[in-house]
Amino acid sequence: MALPDLRKIKVPKDGRRHRLRRALQLATSLLLLAAPFLGLLRVDLLDRKLVVFGARFAFSEFAILYAVLIVSMFVLFMGALIHGRLWCGWMCPQTTLSELTGFFQRKFLKGRTPKNSGKLLAHAATIAVAMLVAASLVSYFLAPSQYSSPPLAAWVLWGIASTLLSADLLVVRHRFCVGICPYGILQGVVQDPNTLGVVFDLQRANACIDCSACVRSCPTGFDIRGGSFDMKCISCGDCADSCDKVLNAKGVEGLIAFRFGQPTQTKRSFLARLGIIDGKRLLTVAVASIAITVVVGLFLTRAPISIKIASQFEQTESSADGLVTNHYSLSIRSHLEHAVSFEVEASGLDGLEVLAPVGPVSIAAGADAKFELLLRAPHGPVGGADIQVTVHVEEQGDFVVPVKFFFPSAPTESAESVGNQATFPPEQGRT
Repeated sequence: MALPDLRKIKVPKDGRRHRLRRALQLATSLLLLAAPFLGLLRVDLLDRKLVVFGARFAFSEFAILYAVLIVSMFVLFMGALIHGRLWCGWMCPQTTLSELTGFFQRKFLKGRTPKNSGKLLAHAATIAVAMLVAASLVSYFLAPSQYSSPPLAAWVLWGIASTLLSADLLVVRHRFCVGICPYGILQGVVQDPNTLGVVFDLQRANACIDCSACVRSCPTGFDIRGGSFDMKCISCGDCADSCDKVLNAKGVEGLIAFRFGQPTQTKRSFLARLGIIDGKRLLTVAVASIAITVVVGLFLTRAPISIKIASQFEQTESSADGLVTNHYSLSIRSHLEHAVSFEVEASGLDGLEVLAPVGPVSIAAGADAKFELLLRAPHGPVGGADIQVTVHVEEQGDFVVPVKFFFPSAPTESAESVGNQATFPPEQGRT
């Protein structure tokens, strides 16, 4: 697919839309580059954690991850239906980097002799940007503790990403936008005449002076006068700024603008001006709003610390001195960004004591930790008793977990004091 020469694109630098678009592209690019470092979005593969706005989610927390996925799908669909390719032209990193490549081409090739030196500089600058962006991409899959000494797999991933991005920016560029991008294809499927797009005013087509300024400013070489909502149009709006500059100098209003469909003489409602023109758009916004509300609710109601205790009665020990030791598995999942310590207490039986873990035990930030919990009590009635285990977590308070303390049959007189493996009926096993 042929694209216009990057050096010959007439960028409307003074256009109000173009200046606003550049500012939004800069803000979006900085945000995407910094997101993994700030904990806004990151997938820590080695730790099996998803980090979203500082909150850490284990891969096993399926409900929340599924909800995030559903919300993302609805937001993408809503954006494609209502605002068309506004993301593509104004915020997408592919568009931003492709246009940055064009800037390098114009900057280093302008008036430079010989031309090969300018091409070398332009290519070197493009590859340097690709390597920087690749480093940011790799950071989306590394925990901050691994930044200083990343594993070999991270270096391999960075090398592959750098190579692919360099090839993309030097060869593919906007070809990806107009023929490969999955989101662009989705937009082409769901959009209709009421979707926001860059529209040429057909009712005033006779005012066009055929200067082709709109075509010369388009990064994909698309002629908007031939019709809107073409895959080649990424809704950057540079053609509208170029048309305004030419026609406004002649005292004529520009023919190209962002609109939800063709111009109309009827006054539109507030919702219609926002793009919510018909029932399917209203339904899409409503469903997306409900999904977002559910995800926010999951975030707000999610405890920063979760604790589970699993009984391991098959390891119960009964000694000749009348003491019974029960084994448990204590699992603690921390969603906090800092380390905390905890202590364990148990109650519900006379003489009940905690053998392990003893004293304050530390849990690393965002860790899934498992400990052996040992409780001992004087022998009681066969079958067991209900007790409570209290895990006091620093700054988070007490977490009380009810468990069963199992008493096997009474030890025989010949049993050794080191303890015997207990036996118990199957129905009195784990709780």
